[in-house]
Amino acid sequence: MPPVARAYLSQIYMVRHPEAAIGLRNLRELRTLATLVDLMAMNDSLRALDVAVQRMKSIELFIAQGQWSQANLLELIVPEEEQRAWFRQELKAAQQEHKSDLRLQRDQWPRSEPRERKERKRKREEGQAVVSPPAARRGLEYPAMERALNECEVSEETREKVRSLMQDPEVVALYRLRRFALGKSPNWKMIEQDFFEMIANVAGDPPALVKKQLRLSCQFLGEELIPSASEVACRLLGVDQSQAGVDPRSGEGRLLKLVNGIEVRAADIEWKREDGVYVGTPHTEFGASIYHQEFVSQLDKEKVRISLVGQHLYVGSKDLRAADWLIQEFGLIPKEHVTPVSWRQMMRRGLGLSLSVSLVGVVLKVGIQDRPGELGNLARALPCCALENFHRLAKELLPLPMPIMTDEELAFEAAVKEVLCGRLDVTSESWRKLNSEAKEIGVKAWTWLQCFVINHLYCHGAGGRMLSECMLHAKEPTASQERSIKRLDSLSKKWIEEDKEDAIRADTWEKSSETLGDMYTGPNVGKSYPLTLEAILPTTPGASEAARIPLSEVVSDSVKEYVDDPSLLRIPDEELIGPRTSALVQVTSQEEWDKIVSHLVDAGMLEREVEAETFKYRGEPVRNGAFGVHKSWVLKEDGEWLRTLRLIINMIPGNSFQRRMPVRASEKMGYAPLWGNLYLHEDEIIICAAEDQKHCFHIYRPGYAWRAFFSLSRMASGQAFKDGKVEKGYPRVKSAPMGWNNVVDFIQDGFENMAKMAGLAPNQVIRMGEPSPLEPLATPRSFFSFYVDNFDQLKIIWRTDRGLYEGQPTDEQLQLRETMEELTVGRDPKKAAEGSISWTSLGAEVAGEEGWIGSSRSFRRALLSANLGLLVGDEVRTDSPNLQSVVSKNMHSVQYNRQLAVLFDRLYAEMNASRPRLLSEKGRDELLLLCCSLPMHWLDVKMKVSGQVYATDASPEGGGACCTTGLSPWGSARLHSLSHERDGLEGAATENALVIECFAGMGGLKQALDLIGFEPAGVVAIDTSAECCKVYKQHCRHVIWVQKIESVTEEQVLEWRRRFPRATKVVIGGGWPCINHSVLNPRRQGAEGASSKLLDDMLAIRGWLGSCSEKLHLPPWKVVEIFENVVMDDADYEAQSKKIGYTPYFVEAAEIGRCRRPRLYWISGVDLVAGDDLSVAARRTLRGHNYQVKQIKVDTERPPLTWFLNEGTTKMAEPEEPFATFTRPIARQSPPEDPAGFDQATEKALKRWRGDSYRLQPYQYEPRNLVTDKNGPRRPAVEEQLRMMGFQSTHLNTKTKLSADLRGQMVGNSFSAMVVARLLVGLVLKPEQCVGKDVSLMLWEVWKAKEDKAGQEGKPWKVRFASVAAGVPGVVSLLERVLPSPVAPLRSFIDPQQWLTDEEMLSYLLARNGTHRGAEIRIDLGMPYSVGELCRQSIDPSHWIWKVLMSYSWREPGQHINILELVAVLDLLRRQGRDPKHHDQRLITLVDNQVAMSCLSKGRSSARALQGPLRRISAVCLAAHFRLCLGWIKSKWNPADGPSRWAKRRRNA
Repeated sequence: MPPVARAYLSQIYMVRHPEAAIGLRNLRELRTLATLVDLMAMNDSLRALDVAVQRMKSIELFIAQGQWSQANLLELIVPEEEQRAWFRQELKAAQQEHKSDLRLQRDQWPRSEPRERKERKRKREEGQAVVSPPAARRGLEYPAMERALNECEVSEETREKVRSLMQDPEVVALYRLRRFALGKSPNWKMIEQDFFEMIANVAGDPPALVKKQLRLSCQFLGEELIPSASEVACRLLGVDQSQAGVDPRSGEGRLLKLVNGIEVRAADIEWKREDGVYVGTPHTEFGASIYHQEFVSQLDKEKVRISLVGQHLYVGSKDLRAADWLIQEFGLIPKEHVTPVSWRQMMRRGLGLSLSVSLVGVVLKVGIQDRPGELGNLARALPCCALENFHRLAKELLPLPMPIMTDEELAFEAAVKEVLCGRLDVTSESWRKLNSEAKEIGVKAWTWLQCFVINHLYCHGAGGRMLSECMLHAKEPTASQERSIKRLDSLSKKWIEEDKEDAIRADTWEKSSETLGDMYTGPNVGKSYPLTLEAILPTTPGASEAARIPLSEVVSDSVKEYVDDPSLLRIPDEELIGPRTSALVQVTSQEEWDKIVSHLVDAGMLEREVEAETFKYRGEPVRNGAFGVHKSWVLKEDGEWLRTLRLIINMIPGNSFQRRMPVRASEKMGYAPLWGNLYLHEDEIIICAAEDQKHCFHIYRPGYAWRAFFSLSRMASGQAFKDGKVEKGYPRVKSAPMGWNNVVDFIQDGFENMAKMAGLAPNQVIRMGEPSPLEPLATPRSFFSFYVDNFDQLKIIWRTDRGLYEGQPTDEQLQLRETMEELTVGRDPKKAAEGSISWTSLGAEVAGEEGWIGSSRSFRRALLSANLGLLVGDEVRTDSPNLQSVVSKNMHSVQYNRQLAVLFDRLYAEMNASRPRLLSEKGRDELLLLCCSLPMHWLDVKMKVSGQVYATDASPEGGGACCTTGLSPWGSARLHSLSHERDGLEGAATENALVIECFAGMGGLKQALDLIGFEPAGVVAIDTSAECCKVYKQHCRHVIWVQKIESVTEEQVLEWRRRFPRATKVVIGGGWPCINHSVLNPRRQGAEGASSKLLDDMLAIRGWLGSCSEKLHLPPWKVVEIFENVVMDDADYEAQSKKIGYTPYFVEAAEIGRCRRPRLYWISGVDLVAGDDLSVAARRTLRGHNYQVKQIKVDTERPPLTWFLNEGTTKMAEPEEPFATFTRPIARQSPPEDPAGFDQATEKALKRWRGDSYRLQPYQYEPRNLVTDKNGPRRPAVEEQLRMMGFQSTHLNTKTKLSADLRGQMVGNSFSAMVVARLLVGLVLKPEQCVGKDVSLMLWEVWKAKEDKAGQEGKPWKVRFASVAAGVPGVVSLLERVLPSPVAPLRSFIDPQQWLTDEEMLSYLLARNGTHRGAEIRIDLGMPYSVGELCRQSIDPSHWIWKVLMSYSWREPGQHINILELVAVLDLLRRQGRDPKHHDQRLITLVDNQVAMSCLSKGRSSARALQGPLRRISAVCLAAHFRLCLGWIKSKWNPADGPSRWAKRRRNA
């Protein structure tokens, strides 16, 4: 039998199912099975058994190690393609030999043979001189070459050159490498001959060139990884080289029959689905076609016939009758068949010349209607599904009816098609006439294209299948569809505004973008150009203009020291990994370089290097390179075009030795899509002002010490430096070089600081990672944006006031100009704007009249040209730089309409494949759709914020959706009590503080900080318990967990400081183990016990916290300390207090709560806030001890016991007395030695003690420490203990349920969170803010609100969310409760004219917290975030009253929950999209699924299963003009959680 399994796998199956889709594990299994099948087919059962056994071993090793890096080495299957003749081990050995030879070449003499070594030893012993043989004696010998050289026609010079090259050590090493790796190949003679033929080329080529060719021919052997089969490798090994990505399938299915001249083919594995149409019965692979008999009968016959003209019909091999019936029923006739190649030729005819945007729209429309494959099939099928009489109970928004063209417009399209088909010459007058007349039809054509994009997303599944049932729609649009089409029409008009007849021409991105000048179009993989003086002259400063402004005078105080002192950012040598010390200066000639240096010396940019000052690494000077990048084309006086270049210093060598700044202003730059989060009223417009620094970077001068890192690697003549010296020298940069890794941070910080000096309000600046500025919705109002050297101002005014502001500089702009003049910072008038209604900056365009912000239309037109260039061009490789540039630029433009990100699914999948391939027709389809979507790249800032908030959820049984009916009393009160900070920046979401909780347990310190409202920027927790780690991370997912306090090093503390550079405060707290201090332990060892000495480790961390900032040149931390332990013996007290450095306070928890916990607290760095309840008594001696401590007395109204005990539970005795201290329960077989309270215990208590396996001390079983319920007496449950300690009763609820004893031990080890919270109130409140307030009682009220919230999770839906829940308060911290009434109430401050309802106002406040994607609400912006960790803060649903909108069961259950969550969102949007009153709104939607949240905010997903619902969601959002503002909500808080499960309950009922 032929061994074909591996060929099938690699050439057919893997093409359709790449590794990214099936997963690495499945791929390995398939390769193993295919290898086994082939070996068995070759009757080689022993090798097959060997392969199977090694696979089993590799899986066994993988399970043990948890990763494949070593396990895959045990396998006998090859992990890469099999077009090679070497084994992995041989290749590695060859690579090692090659490396060894290269190392030897660095030595003067090679290794000697053993006999020669003995001879040299003998001569040394006899005192004779020893000379090692030169390397030349180890040359190559090739008889055929010698015969050729000895022929008389060969000159002596040629013989000498060839023999010299054959003696070259590098050539010898390359030959050895090739022979070692490939010597056993059956093609070795050919390989060897090929090598020496290249050597013979030295007869006509320079030896250096020949050696370079030899190196390139062996390059694939020297790579570290097993290379893919390159052209060189395939040629050497004598195997065929398949072009990257070539699909071995024929493309067409097997011909089954001809019916009336129409081909009927089999829908089998050979069919690529690039042409033809599936007309068979519904199929799992090909979906449900509209052409199968049961469906097509209801459609218009003539439209169906037209849609199938010229198409090959595909059916299953047993489904021929379906094709026969279709041909006969609809009278199909044969016509010329369009293939993908002929389609590209057709489009190339129309797009080969410069066209107007309008005519390109018509060409694209005609081209899509004739496009072979799935895209064209949908375009031809949609008109068939537009029915005259179509009625459904729910009038769906989608699909949109396609615009119907008039007879004149159809005639115009027919004329265009004549040109495309080659029947009319593109150079004819009639074609030019079409181009000039196209604007009349262009708007409608582009509207058609936009409708098609939306319908394609909605009706075409992710697998390329038509969703036939969804395609049926009425021919006449509904009211909501008319509104959608009208908006698309307005986008088309804006798109072709100011259209030109030569606006578009299919070309590469490099050519298309040249007209954009230096417009920012996103990250660029650009081309570098050699420098010439003429090219850089327009972009560099004139004489004495550069380096004239000290950078330290511009930047803020926090940055100045870094500008002056490079040692602060120097990377220590031990941390460097192979740094580069030199880079090339790209210049056309040395003469040109001298001219450039002379010019830049005059400008003040360069000076002669002082060699002693140049930074050196291991004795070698570090010098940088230089090159130019395209800036713009300039027309010279002689009529020729000059490419001007921006001078870039290649700072890779210098940057290799520098860190980035700890605090980076560049991370907060005003990214233009953030402008879309602003809000405009209907009659408001935007006026723009802008400034740009002239010759930015070059005009600034960093500190002198930085010049040591700025030397260049190419010498210039002495005359170029104009310093009187004639000798050559290296230049160095005096100004801030463009290419320096910290320069953008310095310039960004400097420009923002200039704005502060000019009096611009910081709270009006748009910043990345922060909420949009909270300005009053009064008119006029302004917002500022800084992006490196660009300043943009968006001034919002009434439409009627346009004449007052248009064409005039704003007051803020004039203030900034004045400050720039004082600092002698020049401005570029060409890039300035003064009261512009339409303005382009940073690749973004502001259409002020419409209130739209999008990517620049000139940028989009260049994109259209580049997209068309790829569409109509020849085959394109997926690793092509042009394709990668075009796709990245499209994504950059799509940032202004994230719903369109779903159009990149296929492109990204093919570009990220493990090996390059040719771009498929499906990839071209996406490029075509991207062309059609270009008019939609806008953000509408006039889009209203819906006052209704929505929530969706999905369960395996069904989906649900809820919406709000209004604010709850709590939400209304909350809205009206919010305050606004008038001056300065708005308060950050977190404190600039780090919390380090030692001996963290279940998080007592973090719980206390939550109660007072202290949200740190970071949390470090240290504890050995894995269970405690689970509990802690459940409440604080971003915690940095350290297992052992003994393992903490100073370097770790330094890393914490680097990670939180903005933190100004650190809170360190913890209670070291008390087992050796507690009087309950008869065998305690006191302060000398091992556990007691752990205090030393905690104090060591404290010491490092105090010194780490200075070592990193950061502002010092203010250290707040709180250490806790039991009341201990006198000697222990003295020893431990001496170590800590001060004495503690004594606090009895029973004074503030319902359980005892007498503890010593060492507190430093925070003031005790007295309030009306706390006082500090004079020192007194504790009972049984001789030392005196200060006692904190708390006189508060303790909460009733019913707050803490379960319903129906009472205290067994003495209800007003506190419970005893909660201790750790440990079940024992026998009583412990000398148990506490044994002598005083009653008999009943002892019996209970024995019956409870001696878990606690005997006194814990006395009636005063027990509770009773319907089942009798018992110890307080863990939930009750948690409440009395200040935790919520659900605090220890984890996914893996913990035992009662383990949870009790966590409680026994913890702080009293309420006591610690009371002691640390000074972190958030000042003493004067708490005068006359019972702060302890207010803390209990905060706790009660949190407890009530947790307790509601199990209650019925109506109680939790409906109108009966209106009286349930939400949760606020102590900080929010205590602060006095605001001077400026937020409600009246933001909306003084009362434009918004309360519901809309609260929605607006939430929506302004959107990220730069604009889709995700982060009410915790500024909080720490780690990839893969959930640290979003849930939105509280108790602000609103809710009603159920939808509750339904799934038609097809069994889907993955992530898919169902997206479908639930889709169903909600479809419902809202039916009514036009819901259109044009920002919808706040609460979702509890992280995957759904991430996909929707990102706009796309690489998971194929999620792509279908995501595309349909995007379609609805585009059609209804929705902008999703997604908020995360806890699953237990989600109002839609219940409705999603009601379907199952109804079935059960």
